[in-house]
Amino acid sequence: LVPVDGSHPSDRGLALAVRLATQTGAVLRLVHVVETFRRTTGMPTVAAHPIATLREEGRRVLEAARAAVGPD
Repeated sequence: LVPVDGSHPSDRGLALAVRLATQTGAVLRLVHVVETFRRTTGMPTVAAHPIATLREEGRRVLEAARAAVGPD
């Protein structure tokens, strides 16, 4: 299970996961989490960006990660 968020540290972690999976024959599962609520004062509030926008950005992050992993 490899969490990805499109950041440089995430990309480095993904590259390491790909190397380890290649060496061991493991299967990678990519995950990107969309935070829809935040707790600031103990009361949940809707995140600043519309949820659909956050989900679309998450899809782009996952597609970029899939491209970095390659077909197999």
